[in-house]
Formats: sequence, structure tokens, C-alpha cells
Amino acid sequence: MFNRQWLVANEFDRVVPTEAPTRVTHPSQASGPWAYIEWDRRTLAEVTGQPHLVVPVMEQLSRRPSW
Repeated sequence: MFNRQWLVANEFDRVVPTEAPTRVTHPSQASGPWAYIEWDRRTLAEVTGQPHLVVPVMEQLSRRPSW
């Protein structure tokens, strides 16, 4: 259901639609509303060079979109 008040309250009313995603080679490079990685059947550890990407749940929930 469309809720204009929710969009404004969460600053999603400022998002400018894009025509295509931006290609990145590492998850930390992702920015804007739409990005992708060509995995080529690699694992997360192979792509990132780390066994796990751990971001505390509360930090994820408190982030605001930067686009």
C-alpha cells in the first residue's frame, strides 16, 4: 500500500529513480538506490576477502539512505 507520510518520514521521497544499476566489485562500494556485483559463482568470502560481513543489526536499522 502506498503511504506518502511514511515515504516522507523515512526520507524516501527524495529518491531519484535511476535507469540502470551501478556495477561495483565490492559490497562497500555500493551507493545510491541500485547497485550490483557480478558474482561469477564466487562466494561472499571470495568477493570481499573476508569470511563474513558483519554489521550489527541496530546499526543497519539506524542507517538512513544516502541517496
